[in-house]
Amino acid sequence: MTYLMPHVFICAPCYKNIEVVVPCLNSYLSQDYQNYTVRLYDNSVSEGYYAISDFVQSLDDPRLQYFQNLTNIGSLQNWKQIFS
Repeated sequence: MTYLMPHVFICAPCYKNIEVVVPCLNSYLSQDYQNYTVRLYDNSVSEGYYAISDFVQSLDDPRLQYFQNLTNIGSLQNWKQIFS
């Protein structure tokens, strides 16, 4: 019998918390289950903080999708865009 592995999306908002983002992403990417996409929504660009985007780019992993807001839209709006 063949079992289908559904595609899973892991979505995470972030704001200037590289010390939390790094271990989370490393944990996601080390999973045995491989049929997933991690979507990271970064709300810290307006302050010129690029540590998260630089780290994500350095991973060069096709399972990662990085979204960087053009302005700080606030925590609630950052959460809302995950579900829209």
